[in-house]
Amino acid sequence: MPPVASADPGGRIARPRTADTIKLAVVGPTAYLVAMARTVLTVLGILLALWLVFGFVIPALFATLKFLLIIGIIALVAVVVVTVVGKLSR
Repeated sequence: MPPVASADPGGRIARPRTADTIKLAVVGPTAYLVAMARTVLTVLGILLALWLVFGFVIPALFATLKFLLIIGIIALVAVVVVTVVGKLSR
């Protein structure tokens, strides 16, 4: 990307912006903003992960276990019915 020259109000051409000047700007007063943005985004990421776990993963796990429990109870009833019918038919 070529350097971009900007003109100041006096009509002079200011020094071109390069990657070095942008890196230096991050070291200056905006370094606090960069660090703060990183902290805020980290906290938001943690909150999103917790919401995902407690909102989707745990309920899905309980729904799966409940489904398997119901299938197990139905299978148990079927085994009991077959056993009772088999013993009564003798």
